[in-house]
Order: sequence, then C-alpha cells, then structure tokens
Amino acid sequence: MPETTKSLQASSFMRFHGTDPILTAIEDLRAGMADYNANAPVDDDTAADAYAEKTYRPARRSLAAWDGPALTFAGAFAALKMAKDADESDDSEIVTVMLNAAIGYFETQF
Repeated sequence: MPETTKSLQASSFMRFHGTDPILTAIEDLRAGMADYNANAPVDDDTAADAYAEKTYRPARRSLAAWDGPALTFAGAFAALKMAKDADESDDSEIVTVMLNAAIGYFETQF
C-alpha cells in the first residue's frame, strides 16, 4: 500500500474516532502486560506461556508490526515513552518501531 494511502487512512481513523491509533495500541500492550504481571501463573511455564498469548502478546505483535507515524503529539510522546521502556527491557524491535513512529510524526510538523 502506498505511504500516502496509509497516512490518509490513519488520518481518517483519527478524525472519525478522535484518537491516535498508536495510543490505543500502546495502551493495549501496557494493559496486557499489567494483566500478565499481576495474574500469570508462576509455577507452570506452559500455563504462563498460554496466559501471555491471551494477554500481552497479541498487542505486542501488533505494535511490533507498526509501520506508520504517530498522528498526534500525544501519540509521538507515548511512542517515545514506549521506546524508552522497551530499551530498558532490551526489546530492540519495539524500540525501533516506536522511534520511527515518533520521528514520522515530527517530520510532518516541520
């Protein structure tokens, strides 16, 4: 899909839904991680792995596949915070994607 089409689709989403999609994706990952950290089985690796698939992994995969810019300053800022958190946990895939989303937003502003 051409880059212009992606940007138009994202802008349309934001206009009609009132939020930056990257904010929702980041919130979904954070909520999934919080659920996992609070409720995952600690004595059964298989059950913990299954719980990860129910909680944070789908949101993480979605965020790791992010390929567009943040659409708002709030989205860009959230992406930078997510990149910082991911860097602290050595999740380079998320760091790169979130930096690209934030930079993509700022490039459209100047």
